[in-house]
Amino acid sequence: MGLYELHDENKNCPFTGGGPCSKLISPHNNGVCSILTKGQGDLALRPYIICPRRLYPALDFVVVEHFGAEAPQVKLLPEKNLLDERSSPRSDFVAFLPGSRAAHGRLNLITIEVQAVGITGNVGQQYQFWAKGKSQEGLADTASANQVNSYSFLVTQIIQKGGFLRHIGVPNHVLLQEPNLSYLMDRIPFTPVPSDGDIIFTSVDLAAGDQLEVQRVVRADFSDFLESFGRRFVIAEPEQARQDYEDSVVSHAEKLGLYHDHLTRILEQLNAEESVLCSCGHSRQEHAFRSGICRTGEVTGLTPEGIPETKDCECQRFCTPK
Repeated sequence: MGLYELHDENKNCPFTGGGPCSKLISPHNNGVCSILTKGQGDLALRPYIICPRRLYPALDFVVVEHFGAEAPQVKLLPEKNLLDERSSPRSDFVAFLPGSRAAHGRLNLITIEVQAVGITGNVGQQYQFWAKGKSQEGLADTASANQVNSYSFLVTQIIQKGGFLRHIGVPNHVLLQEPNLSYLMDRIPFTPVPSDGDIIFTSVDLAAGDQLEVQRVVRADFSDFLESFGRRFVIAEPEQARQDYEDSVVSHAEKLGLYHDHLTRILEQLNAEESVLCSCGHSRQEHAFRSGICRTGEVTGLTPEGIPETKDCECQRFCTPK
């Protein structure tokens, strides 16, 4: 793993038109935009974008894709809740065309999700060495692309918001890096639709000069996406799939039985030790399963709630068999 892109020399974000790097003023405390690492199926290191703002230059393409020639008039509203309640799901952006409601009876608008890849580990140590001008040679790799978590988070976001957005007829655009779209489509076998669509995926990747380049646009029907997500493990006819599932349950139960046998032996051994007395004269059971503080039974007073307090054994947590 290696740092690939960072904030500029003034600690500003180079991809949002200026302003301080948001990751420097967050708990991350590092200005890393992308890293060199391997993802699912990668044979060599490649750049993975780990900060959503690195994808912001491609927002223009998403806007043009939907609004066409009217794109220059479009306004971007960041971080808008779907409903007025603060607890309702939030879209990263809403893009809308001012005046379209008056002209056509409804506002021409879309929502946009921007999804970078998550990482396992962190890049803090590498960043601190870089920031201080120290060599990173010999530092252990502590971060890698975590496409599993990114996939889970993105699918949750799509399902959570998609039903509502489809209900009100608002397209949900998702901007993400190409390997992350490939990872999602390998796991959810939805059927792309040729036009319209409730969910529109736009994938980009770093090309020559580290410029973002659009790779593909994939459209999906929300209902098909949801159904495909539910059947993603089904590779046989229902009856055969049922039989396969039953076989896996029986197999798992047999393995679990071995675990329970082992656990039973441990409990039997502990129960057999009940009669082994500690130096305080109590059994190990009286030591609250060998981890609590043993009490002598001698009442020393009452708690404010009127509960009797008892004196601790001298050995307390340290159980020494006689």
